[in-house]
Amino acid sequence: MTKKPRLVVAITDSVSTVLLRGQLQHAARAGFDVWLLSAAGPGLERFAAEEGVEVEAVAWQRGLAPLGDLRGCFQAYRLFRRIRPAIVNASTPKAGLLATLAAFLARVPVRIFTLRGLRSTTLTGVAKFVVGISEWLTCRLATDVVCISEGIRSAAVARGIVPAAKARVLARGSSNGIDLGRFTATPEKFAAAAEFRQSLGIPKASPVIGFVGRLVRDKGIAELVAAYASLRGEFPDLHLVLVGPAESANALPPTVQEQIESLPNVHLAGSLHDPSPAYLAMDVLALPTHREGFGNVLLEAGAMGIPVVASAVEGCLDAVADGETGTLVPVGNVARLAAALAAYLRDPDLRQRHGEAGRTRVRSFFRQDEVWQAQVELYRGLLASLFNRPA
Repeated sequence: MTKKPRLVVAITDSVSTVLLRGQLQHAARAGFDVWLLSAAGPGLERFAAEEGVEVEAVAWQRGLAPLGDLRGCFQAYRLFRRIRPAIVNASTPKAGLLATLAAFLARVPVRIFTLRGLRSTTLTGVAKFVVGISEWLTCRLATDVVCISEGIRSAAVARGIVPAAKARVLARGSSNGIDLGRFTATPEKFAAAAEFRQSLGIPKASPVIGFVGRLVRDKGIAELVAAYASLRGEFPDLHLVLVGPAESANALPPTVQEQIESLPNVHLAGSLHDPSPAYLAMDVLALPTHREGFGNVLLEAGAMGIPVVASAVEGCLDAVADGETGTLVPVGNVARLAAALAAYLRDPDLRQRHGEAGRTRVRSFFRQDEVWQAQVELYRGLLASLFNRPA
C-alpha cells in the first residue's frame, strides 16, 4: 500500500481556523495525511476532530513574545524531524515565519507560505521595516508562495517581497472559497434576519448600512462612521450595524469610539457565529478598509445577494466587480464612500441588480470545492515535480 504524503498546515492560533474550515478534510479525503499546527486555544481540538486531522499545539502566540516564539519554532522543528512531512503550508504572519523557518531547518522539501495579506502596508517607521523584513524572509524560506488574491501577488512582487516565479494564485483566489450551503438566502435565513433586526430595535422599513469584520483602524471604521453621520440628514431613519469584535491592537481612536456611542441608531452586534442573517438584514455592506488580503465578507455578502461598497485596495479589487456587484471608492475618502452608499440607499433597483450579480459571480468563481481542489492539485503537482513522476 502506498504511503500517504504527509501535509502539515500551520496557523498562529485557533482564531485562524476559520480560514481553514473544510479544506483540511478535503485534503485528507484526497489522500494526504494531514496535521494541524497551531498555538493552543479554544476550539482547536474540536476543530481538528471535525476535520478529521491530527493536531499539535506549540508555544507561539499573537503579538510580541520572543521567548515563546523561539520555543514554538523549536517545537515545530522537532515535530517536522519526527513526522517527516512532505509539505508544510503555513499562513498568518507569525506562523508563516516560524513554521517556514522550522521547515527549512528540518529540510522539509515543499514549504508553502500562504500570503493572506501584506501587513506592512499600513505600518510606519520601525514597525513597517521589521514586518516588511519578516514578510520578505518568510517568502525567501518558502519554496512556493500562494497569494490569496492577484492584487496581493502583484503588490508583493512589485515591492520585492517575493519573486514573480515563486508566487501564484489558486483558481480566482480567496481565503477559503465561499460555503454556498451557509451563505445562500433562504426563507429560514430571512426569518433569522428579521429576528436579528428586531433584536437590535431596527424597524422593518428602516435602511441599514452594515459592516462585518474586526473593529479596528485598518478596517476604515473611522471613515464609515463619518460617512454614516453625513448621510443622516438625507436618511433620518438610517441605521448602522457593526458586526465583529473590537481589538486592543490597532484599536479605534477614542474620538471614533465616542462617535459610535453617541450617534443615534449605531448598533454594536459583536461577533456572530453565523453572520449570514446579518447580511440579509442590511441594504448594503460597507468595507472601507485600508488594506485587505481578500475581502471574504464582500464575497459572503455577494453570495447573499447584498451589494457592497469597498475601498479600491488589493484584495477588494479582486472581490468586487466595480459597477457590477458593488462600488469601489478611494481609500480614506469619506465623501466618495458616503456618495456610493447613498446611491444604493436611494435606488432599490440598483441594489437588486448588483446583489444578483454578486450572487452569480460568487457561484461562478468562488465555490469552496473549486478552491480546495486547486489546492490539492498544487500539492500533487509540487510532489510530482519533486519526485520526478507524473502528476
